[in-house]
Amino acid sequence: MTGGSTSPIGPNFDRGKKWIGRERLPAGYVAILDADRLPLAIGELYAAANQMTVPPRHGIVFRVVTSEDRQAIHWRLQALLGVDQFLDNAGIFRIEPGYWYVLDTDAIRHACNRHTDEGLEARHGHAALLPEDFTHIPRIVDPRNISEFRVAKATPRIAFSGTVPGGVLVVVCEVQSGRKMLTVKTAYKQRQ
Repeated sequence: MTGGSTSPIGPNFDRGKKWIGRERLPAGYVAILDADRLPLAIGELYAAANQMTVPPRHGIVFRVVTSEDRQAIHWRLQALLGVDQFLDNAGIFRIEPGYWYVLDTDAIRHACNRHTDEGLEARHGHAALLPEDFTHIPRIVDPRNISEFRVAKATPRIAFSGTVPGGVLVVVCEVQSGRKMLTVKTAYKQRQ
């Protein structure tokens, strides 16, 4: 095949890496750790997620957990939960260096289906998500921005919050210990 895109996503997505270190990413996933190309690739992923013709489950690994990230996550969770509750739940949210932060088409579809209608969001005191809000996810998903920890459907979830134009973007990630991933599950925007 010469020129053009090799996947239904787009050229920036296609240039993503298929490996992180010695680990091969799942089919349909790429690693894009370049901060300049990441917003473009997320824009392509957003467009693809909202087209019914794209096969499910394409995703971007946008960050790898470092030792410093792990310490910052644990420190923030201790501050939110208290030391005793943190220690009681230490096994639930074990996040190790090497875990991947992932944004995929399923999370984008979920957020778009639930959080883009201005009228419905206004009833909850929220603002509707805009396509450009998704490009802020890698910046928001940072240990310093952890705002909540909870267990939903027997799976630990961490909420990250940060300011974006028009409000505060809340990104909910699910800790998938077996897959060594922190996967974005949804996002919504609170009014300021």
